[in-house]
Amino acid sequence: MNSIGDILDEKDVDWTVCEQTGLHFINSQDYNEELLTDISTMSKIPMNSLDYGTFVVICPQAKAQHAAGLMKSLGYSLQPKVAAQPIINRPKFKGDLVSEVADSLNSEKLFQQFGKAMRVLGEQLGIGPLQDRLKKRGITWKMGDDNDSLVFYVNNDVTGDLQPVARISKESLNSQHDFQEQLTNVLDFAMGNSPGTFKQQQEKIRNQQQMVQDISKVVFPNDKSSQVASLMLS
Repeated sequence: MNSIGDILDEKDVDWTVCEQTGLHFINSQDYNEELLTDISTMSKIPMNSLDYGTFVVICPQAKAQHAAGLMKSLGYSLQPKVAAQPIINRPKFKGDLVSEVADSLNSEKLFQQFGKAMRVLGEQLGIGPLQDRLKKRGITWKMGDDNDSLVFYVNNDVTGDLQPVARISKESLNSQHDFQEQLTNVLDFAMGNSPGTFKQQQEKIRNQQQMVQDISKVVFPNDKSSQVASLMLS
């Protein structure tokens, strides 16, 4: 499990730790939702951010309320939420409109298939659609602004804002292997586990099965390698 500082170093983001609180600070100009999502994914812990204008505090979601209290005791106030502004003088599209629309439709179909896979997998496992499991854990999702990613959010208990904790891009679903990888990650997420837990459990089961098979071969050898093993153990 990577620490917040390690991940920020990997992302080449300058940071510091407040001596009084032990919280991680970054410049507000270096912050965006994609960074918060990456920290959540890489640390395997849902993260939240607290905006103080010139700097942003990054901390685990479960500790956000406590962190806000510490900052308040030091005289810092959270920035008020800014209402979304209407887009004025939207630039005209200059590319290939047909290709743009086709790509958008392909993305939409791909994410629809992923949503269906989430429902079917949960039903086959007897736990119900993964969407329902996510909702029970307070996790919502929506398409990213670029329509090329599915972003998962939790509610920030301090600010009331939605904070991203995971992201699935269109590129990460391009092959059967990648699709399967992302589906198992969402399964882990829905079950309250860190990404990769299901894969580790499957690997453990395979190792146990192999161990049982190897031991059985020693007792009932059916090939040369097993016969040698049986002789060595006699």
